Parts: sequence; C-alpha cells; structure tokens
Amino acid sequence: MTLLLLALGSAQTAHAAYYHPDQVAAASAVFVSSAEKMAPAFEAAQKELGVISIGLERLELGVTLLGSTVAEADRAHFEAARRRTAGEFLQTQQHVDVIQEGFGAIFSAALERALAAETEPLVECGVVAGIASLLGNKPKCEGEDANPRLAARLDADTELTAAVTELLGRPWPALTRPSAAMQVVPLTGAESWVDVSAIARRFIPDAIERHRDDLDRALAPLEGTLDEAATREAASRLRDDYERRMAADGQILSTALTGALERAARKGHISGGVGLCPNPPGLGGCGGEEVTADVLAVLAEDRRFAKATDMLK
Repeated sequence: MTLLLLALGSAQTAHAAYYHPDQVAAASAVFVSSAEKMAPAFEAAQKELGVISIGLERLELGVTLLGSTVAEADRAHFEAARRRTAGEFLQTQQHVDVIQEGFGAIFSAALERALAAETEPLVECGVVAGIASLLGNKPKCEGEDANPRLAARLDADTELTAAVTELLGRPWPALTRPSAAMQVVPLTGAESWVDVSAIARRFIPDAIERHRDDLDRALAPLEGTLDEAATREAASRLRDDYERRMAADGQILSTALTGALERAARKGHISGGVGLCPNPPGLGGCGGEEVTADVLAVLAEDRRFAKATDMLK
C-alpha cells in the first residue's frame, strides 16, 4: 500500500501545473510594456550623468593643475557644481531604486492575486543556477505550463495597471549640467585659450595617474575609522598635499607650454596671445576663441616641449 501511495503521489506531482515568476513576467504585456517605457528615461539619465561626470572630472583636473592661478569665483563655481552633481546623482540613484523596488512589489502582489485564482495549487518551477545558467540551460519543468494563464490574469488586473501607471508617472530628478565661461589664465596672452585638461591628458597622463593612485592609497586606511572628525581632517591634509603636487606639475607644464607658444608665434604657427582654460568646452570653456586643436598639433612637433615635460612622465 505504501509503495502504491508513493507512486500515485509521484504521478500527481509530475503532472501538476507549473509556473515561474520570471516566465510569467516575460509573458505579461503589462510587465514588458512597463520595462520598455522605463528604459529610455533610465538610459537618458544615465547618459547625462556620464557626460556631467566626465566634464567635472576634466574641470577638476584643470582647476587642480592651475592651482592658485584660477580665479576664486571660478574655483567656487567648480566646488558648487561638484556638490550639486553629487546630490543629483544620489537623488537619481534613489529614484531608480524606488522604481525597481516598486515594480518588484506590485508585480509580486499581482502574481499572488493571480495564483489565488487557481483552483489547484501550482508548482513553482526550479531555477537553473551556476554553470548551467551560464550555458543557457533552462529549468526542466514537467506538467502544464501555467505561465501564459497567469500572465493573462496580470494583464487584466486593473489594480496592477493603476499601480504601474502611478509608478511610471513619477518625475525624474532634475540634472543640471554646469555651464559657465571661466577666466583664461594667461600664458602669452588671453585672447584665445586651450583646454588645459586636454594638454595634460595628452602629454602627462602618467603623472596624473600616479598622483591619483598615491592619493587613493593614502585615503584607503581611513575608510571605516570611527573618529569622523579626525578622518575628515586627515583626508583634507592628504587632499591638500595631492593638490600641491598637481599644481607643481601644472607649473612645469605651463612653463614648457609658454616656451612652445612663443616659438610657434615666431614661426607664424600661432597668432595672438594664448592662455590656459581650466574649464572644458563641454561645460562652457572660457571667454574668447578656443585653439586647443591647433596648439596640440604644434606641441606634437615641438621637441623642446617634449624634453621639458619628460620629467613628468
């Protein structure tokens, strides 16, 4: 009798209808449509944050290399832009988390309502994990596939539709791209300017990377320390030291660049006075004409400039 009951139980289990939450979602028009509607807004925010982050990274490089020669108002603008962007990044990330968690919650609730409408309990299909999932293997589910039926109930669920509409209708946080022309730091003049970050990234990238790595290594032991005031003070000292070393390299670069510009002017390759701009073009650059491309071409052929900047490599 025991063997017969076990056999009957196995047969019933083998023929039970099954479902899997992921497969229900994939078959649900409401779920797929919601994901498609959310994706463009998410991608747009991600792209804009990337543009702003890269621009601020280049602006920070310019401000740090030019040190005390940067106008106080321009330095204040940079600091304000950095704080604002950090806040907007946090707000955007929180919005994404709320949307993702919200979708998970409302679809889970809708799936529970769909399952409650079944006359017989369903078996949740197993999940393929590990190497098998990497190979694209799918779970082996036996019995009736109830996923389409559950998906249809989700699509007819007015409570789900209303919740999705409300969630998708929430406005995204505003993103502000800093845009203001800064003052030129004169070299041979200030009628035109070059993007100092472009010069530095082209000719002294190793020095920049070395200073940043040194700062990161010095800051690492401070993470997780309990004394927050002491940590902030120590981090500030390390940051000040980093900025001094960057400004020293910036002075060497500026001196070498001044000589190269003077030689180029005598040969007629450059006309008018040229200065350095701490601000990249994408964030407003500086007042006057940008000649970054022309100057980069001149520097590429100037052996004396290359020799003068060798010490920074």
